[in-house]
Amino acid sequence: MAAAAATEDKLLRALADACDSGNTAEVSRLLSAGAPVNGKLPGTYGSTALFRASEHGHTDIVRMLLDGGASVDATNDYGSTALFRASEHGHTDIVRMLLDRGASVDATNDYGSTALLLASEHGHTDIVRMLLDRGASVDATNDFRSTALLLASEHGHTDIVRMLLDRGAKVDAAGRYAFTALHRAAEYGHTDIVRMLLDRGAKVDAAGRDGSTALLCASDHGHADIVRMLLDSGADADATDECGRPALVRASESGHADIVRMLLDRGANVDAADPG
Repeated sequence: MAAAAATEDKLLRALADACDSGNTAEVSRLLSAGAPVNGKLPGTYGSTALFRASEHGHTDIVRMLLDGGASVDATNDYGSTALFRASEHGHTDIVRMLLDRGASVDATNDYGSTALLLASEHGHTDIVRMLLDRGASVDATNDFRSTALLLASEHGHTDIVRMLLDRGAKVDAAGRYAFTALHRAAEYGHTDIVRMLLDRGAKVDAAGRDGSTALLCASDHGHADIVRMLLDSGADADATDECGRPALVRASESGHADIVRMLLDRGANVDAADPG
């Protein structure tokens, strides 16, 4: 029995290497030699061959494994499936194949993430479209309360933001610390996304748990064009965070003189002071 276990372990280690490198002939040989198609590969946090081949984009191997009986929704030690890895790494043909073979489109891993959240975060527009077409929940949240819209807005994926909004994503859905997509886009300087969110009705003065509005975030990080856009959209120039600091103070503390001038020109209270 020990010898059999050692043989299986050796086969699985070789299978892991072949799936990682895309050696289709070697995968075929190992399966014929008795490597279990759904075996957990050593040193891979519980991944199966299908998981590894999907992660590395080896379409022919994925097909071979599925034809050989690989479980399409097998999970690793963190609850992720092959669909997660293919979606995260942008392997469109593999995502399509896995879905065609019955992969669960809204499966969640141990962190509450879904394939749609990963594809949205990493900017894979075609995969986002495909997952939505197959019924993925547009407003699904992970354990950090992030939606696909929040992640795409934070990472600057304009086409995906547009697509998610067109598919009914909630524009003011609040994630961790009650920040919305507008907060994230304003903080990271994604001007086109800020414009789009405002055009779709995002609340310009929505406040996070610490009281920050999008204007405070943009002022703090020096995004003058976004500050101008938010003010033009009616943002309160004197809104304060939980420490009582308005945008004028935060821009001044961060050394953004152009934003300080703009805020003053727009009527921000010149006597605003940091209570601390």
